[in-house]
Amino acid sequence: MLTTLRKLVEEDVVDINAAKLRIFSRINPPQNLLEDETYFVNQDAFEFLVKYADKVAYRSSLQIIGTWSHSHATFLWPWHNDSIAKKNYLEIQEKMSAIDELKDILGETKLTGEDDYFFFQLCNWIALKCGYQGVYPASYDDNVTVYLAVNLEPVDRDDRGRTCVMCMCKEYQTKYFVASSEEFGICSRCIENLMDVVAPDEAAGESLNEVIERKCKSTGNAPAIIPCQLCQTAKPDVEVIAGPYTGICFHCIKLVAGIHQEKSDT
Repeated sequence: MLTTLRKLVEEDVVDINAAKLRIFSRINPPQNLLEDETYFVNQDAFEFLVKYADKVAYRSSLQIIGTWSHSHATFLWPWHNDSIAKKNYLEIQEKMSAIDELKDILGETKLTGEDDYFFFQLCNWIALKCGYQGVYPASYDDNVTVYLAVNLEPVDRDDRGRTCVMCMCKEYQTKYFVASSEEFGICSRCIENLMDVVAPDEAAGESLNEVIERKCKSTGNAPAIIPCQLCQTAKPDVEVIAGPYTGICFHCIKLVAGIHQEKSDT
């Protein structure tokens, strides 16, 4: 059953990655929260709040798709979890019941055999199919991840600038920032890290530009599975370097390498 779902998730990986990026541009993952970022899960009011410097920036109704136990490597639907109130999953349960591909597993008490990354991807797939923006992986007691289907609506204007597609930091936190859209781009730290990754092999006698040009002609790492979020290309025709949340293709690396060189010379 999960094999079929894995294929469906892989087919929609571009939309899933875009959904994750959209959510993480508003609130970073629990392990990477910025200094002024916090989130609050209120099951009693079935509400999810995002705060910047203790001021509510985004609000969403709360629907729980499932939970992941890190100690037991087990995924659990909320209707099999006595600690979750019915009102916090009833809406999405009804929507999920209408998805043919899910009918065979909704009755399963526990799902195993895959890791937390797969179930995070699956929950994002479910959220998108059910009309939500995506999923936030809220942390509970450091042992359980609660996958929340959310539609984040702004309460107060976010004036922190664009978000780096590789590390999710904000524009104001870096030395310089290369923008790819009104919301996203790549920060100086990630550009420097990319340059280290593609640093020339001295033994081969290649320059940095020669390495990048060679990589721009290579298609060796399943680009259909790793879209480039910087240029928004779903299936780049060149190699892609994967980050924690997305990837960047060598056509884009070539562009930012030139900017990096200019910044280094000034």
